[in-house]
Amino acid sequence: MGMNISKTLAATAVIAATSFIAAPAHATGGDLAIDLLDDITIAEEQGMDTYDRDSWAPSGWVDADGTGCTTQEDILIRDTEPESQVIDDCSLTFGTAVDPYSGEFVEHDRDAADFNRTPFDIDHIVPVGEAHRSGGADWDADTKQAFYQDKENLLAVIASENQSKSDADVNNYLPPNQALYCDYVATNVLVKHKYDLTMDQAEHDVAASVLSDEECADTIAQPAVAMSAVDADAVDTSQGADSADADSIALTDYEAAMDDPMGWAQDNPVPAIGAVAVVIIGIFVARGVKSKKS
Repeated sequence: MGMNISKTLAATAVIAATSFIAAPAHATGGDLAIDLLDDITIAEEQGMDTYDRDSWAPSGWVDADGTGCTTQEDILIRDTEPESQVIDDCSLTFGTAVDPYSGEFVEHDRDAADFNRTPFDIDHIVPVGEAHRSGGADWDADTKQAFYQDKENLLAVIASENQSKSDADVNNYLPPNQALYCDYVATNVLVKHKYDLTMDQAEHDVAASVLSDEECADTIAQPAVAMSAVDADAVDTSQGADSADADSIALTDYEAAMDDPMGWAQDNPVPAIGAVAVVIIGIFVARGVKSKKS
């Protein structure tokens, strides 16, 4: 146990100073999502009487941008861990990822005896049905197809979570992983702004509430790919866990600190400061003991 604590403190001490001068997690250039939100029109949603999903993708997933692979194949390859992948032409034979929505580890293995379909769904961050309700009902076929295949709006997620979300907007669905809220809402804003789609008042209020939060205020409106490659240690599905518990140093976190010390310190600033303080005090105490012995 003592060795574990030492590893945690050592990792924290090395990176603590640099962790506080690193760029904010979301401030990476581009338009702030909160600014783009101001440009989105607030309007009542249209009905679903004329909605026909087949009109948005009559041929399903296609090679819309000339990569030689379908959009689905491109996203599966893009959003799984490169070091895990086995790829046959455009087909992902094997690949793993941490589901950004739930934090669950997912394994795609076409060679498995019980393989039926990929455990990943390709989620439209702004769902097709929501696009229909928000101004897309009257789009021509080419625009609907472009929206359906748009990789900026697509993310590989665990199938059960995609089905749970269905065609909900941000007022009716946010991922279980609360750490994803900033980027998830920001991508919704990016896509709605890009296609001149509207928001109803409730949806706009939720988006504004999330993006005006201190943690999200500097979030850039980025494509969905910004949410892929989630670090399992950064997933937060606590649903309102006590903040004091969240800021405490867990002795079992030493592996995360050693594997990604910079990320650990940025995700855990309070324990990082505390750990550095402990290390500094320990050094002075050790020197004092040594000087007394001498």
